[in-house]
Amino acid sequence: MIGLQFLLHLGIGTPDYHAGGYEKLDAGRIATGVGIAAAVPAVLVYNYFLRRLKLTAADLDDFAHDFYSLVQKNSFHVPPHPALNNAAAGNPQNVKEAS
Repeated sequence: MIGLQFLLHLGIGTPDYHAGGYEKLDAGRIATGVGIAAAVPAVLVYNYFLRRLKLTAADLDDFAHDFYSLVQKNSFHVPPHPALNNAAAGNPQNVKEAS
């Protein structure tokens, strides 16, 4: 306690000594307020888009699981298209093939 009183007596513990006066302290407080005012909306927007990204990833994961289950149920075989079956049986139709 005596040490703190001694520092205050010397003027070392005053805002004038550390920050160069109350004007610089006020400028620091204003800068801090502006920084917080800019950071809070940025964090809210970041969290909003992060949540949307996580929901989209979960939806894609559900789709992949459903698709894999469906393919596995069909023993990983893709049934041929009926138009191709007719062409193979000697009953050709006008089927456009991808080029």
